[in-house]
Amino acid sequence: DLITEKWPISYAVNGKELYLAHYLAYYLPAPSIFGTFGWKIVLIVNFLWTFIGVFLAIIFFLKFVGKYSSHLVLFFVFASGVQLFSLIWQHGSGTFHEILNRISSHGNLFWLNGLTKNGVQILQLTFPSNTDMLFWAPSHAIPCWLGAGILINDWKENTTKYTPLIISFLVFWSPLVMLGLAPLLLIAILCDKKRAWLNSVNLLFSPIIFGILASFLLSIDAKNILHHFIFTSRTATDGITLKRQLFAYGYFLFFEVFIWWLPAYWVIRNSENKFFKQLFWVVLVLLSTIPLFQYGVWNDWCARVSMPTLFLFNALIAFSFLKANIKQKVILGFIFLFALMGPSIAILGSGKGFINHFKWNPPEFDSIKLIPEATKSWPIDQYVADKNTFFFKYLAKEK
Repeated sequence: DLITEKWPISYAVNGKELYLAHYLAYYLPAPSIFGTFGWKIVLIVNFLWTFIGVFLAIIFFLKFVGKYSSHLVLFFVFASGVQLFSLIWQHGSGTFHEILNRISSHGNLFWLNGLTKNGVQILQLTFPSNTDMLFWAPSHAIPCWLGAGILINDWKENTTKYTPLIISFLVFWSPLVMLGLAPLLLIAILCDKKRAWLNSVNLLFSPIIFGILASFLLSIDAKNILHHFIFTSRTATDGITLKRQLFAYGYFLFFEVFIWWLPAYWVIRNSENKFFKQLFWVVLVLLSTIPLFQYGVWNDWCARVSMPTLFLFNALIAFSFLKANIKQKVILGFIFLFALMGPSIAILGSGKGFINHFKWNPPEFDSIKLIPEATKSWPIDQYVADKNTFFFKYLAKEK
């Protein structure tokens, strides 16, 4: 649609004309600029666009940690919570067979530490690894890493001169990621003793840019999208008691956060670097509170809002690796081995999928589904907006 249709892109839904309104920044450049050159060129450009984003994200990651090392790049790729014990708990002696099955079917592990019943997700809790973020949600992951990378390095260097301006653009990339960055940005601004952010660019242009982009996304009628706090009365509907929900929440935090946080903080607790020690506590508070709310059928709130904090958390763990003594390195290394499984399954499954399914030629035209046809299993409301909303009525040019 971005290649062939005029802006704004419209759809007929139940006899009503609705406009495409979604966070499109990741998807726009390749089809919009290079669409006339054909499908193959769009694929190549989109790959290069993605590669550059990931490369810059790794540079920001290493810059914050303070060392440009290939070992730390591997940590960026394979950093993850530990799902191995949940996998063994659920499948017992069939664990190895289940691992092979997930590789062959391009399955994943990042939901395992949530609450399941009869194989169905009951409490949707997930902190995806960087590898899973990139595969399943590049439009969220790349802006998250770049925004978080710029923010935490500006924070580290105690200057936030243009940080608010940069973060304001992220609403068009991923509003949930921008929400995840908001508390980090606020703390960084409050900690900036130079008050470098007090300038006309941030005070004037940032609100204008944010307002225009936000008005586009706020055109979406999102009130019908599932949203509630995770601890609800479900004894009658699902047979899930509040006590079991609390246990699942604690279990999730232990294997996704505390299993790393405790030994990593042990490394730097006596360090003279107060900045990094304070960041450990900021990360702990944010990662403990973000999962308390659910938004969307697959809980996009937990999976997306957590991304910036997870980027910072992974950087802090990498920093602790550098500062650890031999004993501490062994402990962190063992945890890393336990955490390898999730990203490894994702990479192996992705490779298998690439070999079996990648095609240079575009799909047959009749096989392409428009938004109304493709959104049968989740609400179409998060993709389209009424033409009488503020953005489309006053700011968008009519066809």
